Amino acid sequence: MKRCAILTCLLLQSCNAGVDECVGPQHAVEFEKVLQRKGYQKSMPPNFAKQNVSVDVQVQFFLQSFDAVDEQHESVALTGFLRTWWTDSRLAFAQDPGKACVQALTVPDDMLWGPKIYIYNAIKLTYEKNGALTTVHANGTVFHSVAIHGSLKCAMQFHRMPYDSHGCFLKLGCYSETTRSIQIRPRYGSVHDYMKQTGLGVVGDKMFSPTWFIEGEQLIRSPGIRTAHFWPDLGGDTDIVFLPFQFSRRPGYLVRMVLVPSWLFLVVSYTGFFIDPASAPARAAVALLPVLIMRSLQGFVFSKLPQVATCVWLIDYLLGSMILCCYAAVHLAVVQLLLGLEGRAAENLKRLQNVEDTARKLIDKSNKDKKFVATLLSEYTPTPHLGTLVSYLARKREDRAPESETQGRRRAFSEVAEEAAAIGKKDKAGEDAAQSLLRSESPTRTLESVSMPEQVDEHFALHVQRNSAHSPIAQNATTEGDLEVIRYLLSLWTDEVPEPTATPEMLRRVMTRFGIYMTVPDAAKIMCMFLRDKGFDTLDDISRVRIIFSLFMELMLDIEKYRVAVRPLRWYQVPLSQGVPWSMRLDVGMRMLFPFCVALHAAISIALIDIYPENPEVGLVADLRSVMQWQ
Repeated sequence: MKRCAILTCLLLQSCNAGVDECVGPQHAVEFEKVLQRKGYQKSMPPNFAKQNVSVDVQVQFFLQSFDAVDEQHESVALTGFLRTWWTDSRLAFAQDPGKACVQALTVPDDMLWGPKIYIYNAIKLTYEKNGALTTVHANGTVFHSVAIHGSLKCAMQFHRMPYDSHGCFLKLGCYSETTRSIQIRPRYGSVHDYMKQTGLGVVGDKMFSPTWFIEGEQLIRSPGIRTAHFWPDLGGDTDIVFLPFQFSRRPGYLVRMVLVPSWLFLVVSYTGFFIDPASAPARAAVALLPVLIMRSLQGFVFSKLPQVATCVWLIDYLLGSMILCCYAAVHLAVVQLLLGLEGRAAENLKRLQNVEDTARKLIDKSNKDKKFVATLLSEYTPTPHLGTLVSYLARKREDRAPESETQGRRRAFSEVAEEAAAIGKKDKAGEDAAQSLLRSESPTRTLESVSMPEQVDEHFALHVQRNSAHSPIAQNATTEGDLEVIRYLLSLWTDEVPEPTATPEMLRRVMTRFGIYMTVPDAAKIMCMFLRDKGFDTLDDISRVRIIFSLFMELMLDIEKYRVAVRPLRWYQVPLSQGVPWSMRLDVGMRMLFPFCVALHAAISIALIDIYPENPEVGLVADLRSVMQWQ
């Protein structure tokens, strides 16, 4: 029992001796008393009494949350902890840290000296007082952490939007001190290396954002970058540390809100090519609506971006899509213009059909007299007669009368005209006197004696002589209006046919002036069919067949019967066929070409996305000089 008592006493003495060897303060109040005994001045840096010895400050940012990205103002809102480490020998409270009563003391942050760290690219920053922590280790190492919330200015570039990635950073420095007094580097970074990745600048846990990928949704372990900047006013260099982190866009939102609608409205624009161009209002609505939608989508994208002058993939893609939609609208205008020209050409055939009787009379007379129609038309021109122009019927009657009678009539007409003019037609009495004088003259001097039983009177408004016997309309004869139509059609013929006869190619060109379209073989085929129906033998080589204008007119009058021989074309033959109007050729051709243009536009856009420049990968870039140029 005595041995046990003695052993217990020895153990208690040993424990008491161990407790007596614990050195240093155990809480902040005791630590403050220790500093007061040492004469510690928090306004002075740790190295104020030492020359050519700078304070080594390490910095790090713990990213707590990635709050928002303001793309229009190129800023990022975040919350985290700015951490700093430095060593102050004046604060060491145990020469042997292993014998210290506590390894670290938590003290108020205003008790000690601390480096004045400035965040250069902070737009709005709030330091949370309740989130500040300062600890002092037994060897004099100080750890300071402060919670900050605010926004940082980031030089964002949107070249590859919506597949864009951005690098942002905290740009830290102590602008009031040069490197002779304070050196700043990332945590665990090299003391001597500049413009290199070093240490751990930004750390954090995995983060998830519905809009952005933050550091690839991995644990954040981003190295820092240390640079130096010369300040002439300070007379030396100051350290600037970049603490970078990266984030990239989740493209799903813009794909669903912008890209997919743009594809759908390109399809809507394509459906307009299947609407009859003659239905202009419906076609125009389908053509213009996608243009407005594309412009609205561009406005939606622009509302998210600053007023950038650089190329943005999404905007360029929408611009290309809008150009395709605009072309569909312009294409409709061109087709409508062509339809108008083709409609005016088709009116020429209607004009010929309206004077079908006159045309057939001329054709019969041409065949009977063996004269060309152009020669016959000269026989129907008005004839000058004593200062007037008379119709071709009057000239024919003059030609049939005896020469002596004709001269007497011309003389009588001249004398009566002079006497009537002398009396004066403006006066009513003069008009009556003129009429009495005309009726009092012998039959050889009246206009009625020119051709009995013709009736001559004076028009009540025009005050000119009218002879109904010389009127082609009254006599149901060929009128000058009908002949003028045929002369116009003859001018269309002569524009395309410089020879008396037309080849199948010439005939095809002439028929297009009448709104009839066919290929050269079809034109030759119809020519041969018509000529055989007229009793002409045709050659085996149909390309050598010829036709004259009179037969051409007759063919045009009966063209509907012969057009049945022209077989319809397949849809893929239409754009290159001469047998189809240009409006239809252009419309069908663009209907075939538009999907190819859309697919080509998409393929080129996707292939070129890698050509658009990327943001410099701050913290990961190989050539860090581009970082300095970028910021």
